[in-house]
Amino acid sequence: FVSGVRAAFDDYAKHKEDHRVASRMIEVYNPGLAEKKRHLRVRRDSLTGEKVEATEGFVYKRSGDLEVGDVVRVRVGETFPADVVMLCSSHNQGHCFVETASLDGETNLKIKEAPAGLLALVGHRGLMLRNIEGILEVEMPRKELEDFDGTFYPGAGAKPVRLDGSNLLLRGTKLKNTHWVLATVVYCGAQTKIRMNAKQGEEEEGRGEKRSIIMKKVTRLLWAMMM
Repeated sequence: FVSGVRAAFDDYAKHKEDHRVASRMIEVYNPGLAEKKRHLRVRRDSLTGEKVEATEGFVYKRSGDLEVGDVVRVRVGETFPADVVMLCSSHNQGHCFVETASLDGETNLKIKEAPAGLLALVGHRGLMLRNIEGILEVEMPRKELEDFDGTFYPGAGAKPVRLDGSNLLLRGTKLKNTHWVLATVVYCGAQTKIRMNAKQGEEEEGRGEKRSIIMKKVTRLLWAMMM
């Protein structure tokens, strides 16, 4: 009974947290929509209630509604809402610093970088983002945090750009010492690495609880036979 109550409480807490995360408003690049529906460029700050306007060419979109291919702007101190490939940052070299403690417990900041080929196409400040064309191919989602492989094929027969783990910013990690980052979504929702690892942990915990229950039943049976 106690185990059932705890499981129900944990499920409720998880559902509540998932709803909070999914409701977070994210800046998404969509200059056409930003021009037509300017109200989508404004949100209310959850703490102060004040209006916050999105960057020019961006609209606000719920984190839970993000789709693969969306280009997002994440600011310093914010967590990444999905697994994203970095395009450029406020640093001219196209790098950023991230805190990964929520994933691996490490407190040291990690350096991530935009692929040189993509940075050249997008521009250091993302000024050429509107003109970029091409196809981004990535591997099927998997739970290994540092492993990633993909290729961006630009239009007009330009040289393909290889992608690896140094270009991938993971959901749940936090942007540090970098004013902003532009990145494109490659995995969202249940396909993000943090969700895949959480699911595996829940399955292992569930199997552990079942083994514990079985062992208790066996112990009781042995005690009954000995009496």
